[in-house]
Amino acid sequence: PSCFTGVNRGKLGLFDFRENSHLNYDEGRLLLSTDIKSPPIWSILSERGKKVMIVAMPLTYPPVKVNGVMVSPVRLIEPDKVKTYPPELSEELFREIELTSVLNERRQFMDMHTTKVGSDLETFMDKTVTSAFTVIKKLTESTLYLLSRYEYDFGMFMLPVDALQHHLWCFMDKEHPSYNPKLAEKYKGVIFEGYKSVDEAMGRILNKAGDDATIILVSDHGFGPLHRIFYLNRWLIEQGLLKLKGGRPYSFNFAKTSINIFLQKIGLGAIARTLPEGVKKWKIPVVKRSKKSIPELIDWRHTYAYATSYALNINLKDREPQGIVKPGNEYEDLVKHIKEELCKLKDPISGQILIDKVLEKREMYNGPYVEEAPDILFFFKDPRYS
Repeated sequence: PSCFTGVNRGKLGLFDFRENSHLNYDEGRLLLSTDIKSPPIWSILSERGKKVMIVAMPLTYPPVKVNGVMVSPVRLIEPDKVKTYPPELSEELFREIELTSVLNERRQFMDMHTTKVGSDLETFMDKTVTSAFTVIKKLTESTLYLLSRYEYDFGMFMLPVDALQHHLWCFMDKEHPSYNPKLAEKYKGVIFEGYKSVDEAMGRILNKAGDDATIILVSDHGFGPLHRIFYLNRWLIEQGLLKLKGGRPYSFNFAKTSINIFLQKIGLGAIARTLPEGVKKWKIPVVKRSKKSIPELIDWRHTYAYATSYALNINLKDREPQGIVKPGNEYEDLVKHIKEELCKLKDPISGQILIDKVLEKREMYNGPYVEEAPDILFFFKDPRYS
C-alpha cells in the first residue's frame, strides 16, 4: 500500500495483509480497501477530476467509488465473484471477456489447496500452472478491453507471477531441499514462461496506451528460494517466554461438504466423476477434525512474547487481551533481552550467525499508527531463510 499512498506503514496502520494481531492474538481477516487510513493515488486523482482505471490492485476490495473504473482482484475466499466500480461493469466484463474460465480455474485451485482433493504433487502443480496462466491471460484481456472502452488519465494494473514462484521455484534450483529431478524436467522452465507471458502482456498494454503515455514499472517484492524455516514460537518456548496449554491440538465438529469433495477425499474420485453435476454439489454432514488455531493452544497467562506471521509481539498488559508484561521498564527490558538473544542465533548446521539486524517498531516506522505495529522485527543475513 505504500506504493499507492506514498506513506510508510506507521501512517497507514497496515503492517501486513491481515488485521492488527494485538487485538485478539489472531491476525484475523484479510485487510480491505476500507482499512487504508491514507488516501491512495486513485482517490486523490479522482477528487481532482482526473479519470482513473484500476485493475486487480491489492487492497482494492471492496471496490471504492472513483472517477473512472475499478476492478477488484478475485478473492481466494470468493473465487466465483468479480467486484467492480461501477457495479454494472462486472456484468459487462463477463459478457465481453468470458471470465467464467478464470473463475473456474481459481475455484478448482482453491478447492485443491484447502481440501487437499487430488493433492498428489504433480496434480497440484498442474492446477497451479493452469490457474496462473489463465489469470494472466484474462487480466490482460480485461485491461485491453477497458483501455479501448473507457477514458482515463491514470491507470494502474497488476500482472501476477506470485503463485508460480511460490510453488515452482524448487524445480529450477538443484540446491533446493524440495528439488525433485523427475518433476524438474516438467516444471523447471515454468517461471521463466510466466515472466515471458507477463512481458508479452505488458507489451500489448503499452502498445494500446500509446507513445505519449508515461510508464512506471513497479514490483511489490522480489523472490528467491526458501531453504530453511525458523519457527519463532518454538524458539520462544525454548527461551521460556511462551507456554502451551497442552492437550490435543485439534477439535472435532460437524460440517457439511459436497458429495464430490467427500468422494475425492476417501479415494473414490473415479466414482465422483461419473455423477451428474447437480448431484456432485449435494451437501452431506461429516465429522471434521480441525486444527486449533495457534491462539487457542497458548497459555497466555504465562506467555511473555509471541510470533506473528512475520514479526514478534510482547504480551503487553492493557493492550493484548490477556497481557502480563507491564508497560515501561518491564516492557523495555524484555524487548532488549529478546533482541540480544535473536542476535546470538546460529544455524545449527553451518554455525553461521542467522540474523542481520533486529529493529524495534519505532526504528522501522513513524506516524500515528506505530503502536499497532509488531514490537520487534528482524531480518536474516541469508535471504534463503524465513
